[in-house]
Amino acid sequence: MSRITIDIRKLEQIEKIFKATPKAARQELSKIINKAARRGRERAASDVRTRYAVTRSGVIKDFGTVTSTPETLRATLHASGKPLSLIKYDAFPTRPTSGAVVTARVLNSSQHKIFKNAFVAKMGNNHTNIFVRTGKNRFPIRGFYGPSVPGMYRSDEVENNMEDAIQKKLNDELDGFLDRILRG
Repeated sequence: MSRITIDIRKLEQIEKIFKATPKAARQELSKIINKAARRGRERAASDVRTRYAVTRSGVIKDFGTVTSTPETLRATLHASGKPLSLIKYDAFPTRPTSGAVVTARVLNSSQHKIFKNAFVAKMGNNHTNIFVRTGKNRFPIRGFYGPSVPGMYRSDEVENNMEDAIQKKLNDELDGFLDRILRG
């Protein structure tokens, strides 16, 4: 995922107001930056879910935020993780059942695909997924996976919308903060 840079245009004005107490200004700016980062994360997750048929928890879990501190005044959003189990997408059934036809889809724009000879199973480590046997014997089995979280976020549209949401939230919060300070 490309790096997103946030521009604080009102920084000089805030520093003038807080010349006597720069520590308080940096604490408030840190809170504002963290709010903007959370808004960007929520917006990106929403954009991903409009394209992919994935649960919210499946998207948010691997999209992290390194929060801002008064010393750094920088928040970082990063996506990490492995390909998600196909069961995290729009799959049926979602729990182990015998004899059910297993279907799933990854994209919202696609139709459900029927997986012949597939089954849903919960492994000993609580990993639930759609599996198929690779031979005539009971084992080995192979699981099905969809795209990883970083792969889903790697889109110019998602990144641009996220950057716009962050910048808008940052500007709104800074305006409100300056209004509260100037009005007393």
